[in-house]
Amino acid sequence: MSKWLIDYCCSQDGLFVIPIEALSSSGITSGFGEQLREQSGVSSNWISQFNRAYSIYWNRARALHARAPGYWFPPRPQHIAIITRPAKIRPYFQPFHQNSWLLYQHDFDSDYATPEFSVFQFFQAERMGLMAAIVPAMHANLPYFLTLSGSERKGFTRGCKLTDRPDAAAYRELGAAQSWLKLLFHEDLKPPRVAIPGMRIHRENGLIVPPEQGMKLAALQDAWGAVAQDVFSGYRAGHENDSSHASGGLSDWLSQQRPQALITGAEGQILWDPDDPDHHETLEPALAALTETGDHRIRQDLLVVDGHSRRFLSSLRNPEALVRPAPYMTEGGLSYIHPERRLMAYDIGPGRNENRLWEPSPPFERWMLGARTIHEWGHLAAESGWVKIPDDRLQQRQAMTEQLAGLFDEIPASASPRIRKRVAKEEQRLADKHGSFGKGLLAAMLRRIEDYMANLVAQRYLSSDEMDTYVRNNVASRVTEYTPAKVYLQLIRLVYEYQYLSLSRIESPLKWLYKSTWVGPMFVERGVITRQQFEKIVETVSGICDCYEVDQSRFAWLETGTVGQRD
Repeated sequence: MSKWLIDYCCSQDGLFVIPIEALSSSGITSGFGEQLREQSGVSSNWISQFNRAYSIYWNRARALHARAPGYWFPPRPQHIAIITRPAKIRPYFQPFHQNSWLLYQHDFDSDYATPEFSVFQFFQAERMGLMAAIVPAMHANLPYFLTLSGSERKGFTRGCKLTDRPDAAAYRELGAAQSWLKLLFHEDLKPPRVAIPGMRIHRENGLIVPPEQGMKLAALQDAWGAVAQDVFSGYRAGHENDSSHASGGLSDWLSQQRPQALITGAEGQILWDPDDPDHHETLEPALAALTETGDHRIRQDLLVVDGHSRRFLSSLRNPEALVRPAPYMTEGGLSYIHPERRLMAYDIGPGRNENRLWEPSPPFERWMLGARTIHEWGHLAAESGWVKIPDDRLQQRQAMTEQLAGLFDEIPASASPRIRKRVAKEEQRLADKHGSFGKGLLAAMLRRIEDYMANLVAQRYLSSDEMDTYVRNNVASRVTEYTPAKVYLQLIRLVYEYQYLSLSRIESPLKWLYKSTWVGPMFVERGVITRQQFEKIVETVSGICDCYEVDQSRFAWLETGTVGQRD
């Protein structure tokens, strides 16, 4: 296992990551486990308990999927972030969007967890990663307990009493609920022998609830929701209590440093402008909740945005030739190009970014902020026509797009009858709109090609850690984002996003994709596409992407020293 990978996974304060490539069906691979012991300080016993729980989870997840495929996912490795300092890390946080599970070090410590408690954490983390909702994830997993033996349920309940997780109170409720949860039924896992008068069938998870248990289930859900609120409130209060409120220091710093970024607030209002650095009247009211922690975070964030923006703009031979941002460019995220000013904007809320006023930067987020900043500039470069297909590759690109449309057209013919029936209307819709099903999928893929073009620019400026963070945030299963009828659009997005892996340090990209995104069980094994077809499509899309290159005449990388930013 490469040294850079363990360094990357142990680089953040308050947690470490067990990455996708270091996991197998039996847990942490031996090579990474040895490095993890040396660098993170976890013991051999901790790794053994983790591996034992993960192996049990893997086998049970596979069995549940076989018995009730409409409600359960097959097992797969994801990035597993292990929190070592709970007070420091935002609860229920995902370091890598839709691609990571957040667990606690004590979840695999025999003083605070039992094996059954540890196993359940993987099921809950998987649902949380997919649904990004706490109570619905717990509710979706309740049928799991119907498959446990009495001793296994007791082991789980005992672990609920031991745990010191921030949401321990919720697990105490779930442990106590085992006495009546075993009385519920499930469409596939435990169907009732006779009809139950007044029973309610929960279509989202297949649970069948007799009327006398309905109020208990509602109370359990309410308890989990209340605990989640308390956990978030406690986390915020802890950070606000740990640092006194700032008093004007940020405004003075902005005047002196003049970072090249707008600070925005409600509805995109510009609160501070580097072209008028001493004007603070609009900014000051928005900083009422600013703490010393938030002050430090915002300064460091702005230095990243400023440094990356300056490096990009200084590398251009003619910065004024950059086009204005396109109307469809996203206003939001960690940073974005302001639609009118052609400057990066950094939002401080209200809304999703108001935590910047009091919370330290979450793990990996500052690397993602740098990647996002350069990616947005890369979009502008692509919009300006500075990433293109050289004349001597135009014919090659045309031939490959025609080949790709043909490959797409072949997919339904070899699909299972069940899949053909499911996608028939979508297949016809794409054919009517684009002339053929294959051309419709081709158009869907090519609509995303500018993201790849932007990343060709971005890789010139980003460190390897920044690029890896971007890739790990942007290559994931999209199963929750598409209806079953649009399974081929989901597949094409996955094939396209696979291209990002070539820009990172991830070894064996195709193997990584198969491991982490359910390509095998959800596409190949279900008869959506054959493995040979999938890999041929991946190869062809890679060939199309390889036709693009950055127009070197627009940049002065050698003169400015921006070549070699990646380490």
